[in-house]
Amino acid sequence: RHLLQLLAEELTIRVHSQEAMEGVQRATAIVFNKKLKPSFLQALSEQDFALLTQELTTFNIDQDLLERGLQVDDLLVGSHESLASKGKIRQAIKSNALAINTEKVSSHTAIIAAEQLYHNQYLFAQHGKKHKLVGLVIQLSDTEKMLLRQVAQNLNNTTEEQPFELDSNLLSLVQKG
Repeated sequence: RHLLQLLAEELTIRVHSQEAMEGVQRATAIVFNKKLKPSFLQALSEQDFALLTQELTTFNIDQDLLERGLQVDDLLVGSHESLASKGKIRQAIKSNALAINTEKVSSHTAIIAAEQLYHNQYLFAQHGKKHKLVGLVIQLSDTEKMLLRQVAQNLNNTTEEQPFELDSNLLSLVQKG
């Protein structure tokens, strides 16, 4: 096993670079390490986080909402199958099984702010020992925000008698998309 590891390291260095190999080692340490320390995440470069987004489940974070502060349950709901509902998030918090940037979350009302991002765009979340996620900050355009508001409004007004339908303006925005 040790020889295989040495061979993999040598090939990675020859094909990519020493820096790439070290980045892969740091990413692997995160994926398989069950007890991460905040200092380890703080030492990661932007390239390391970019590599992590290819290896871990990712979720999007609206920059405007984050700048105003987001409750942890609003931030994470639906980000992973294990966090599909606010109830599951609250249960994870109660079980001391949810962490943001390796810090245990103590309340579903805890506020996540832009200052907690690594490199102004990444947030690390962990549910239990196995489920690790990376949040990516996105900036929605005004058109995208309008589209999302209209879709949400239409979904709220949907009944069995009148199912949800995209109107022609929304449909054209989605198709241009």
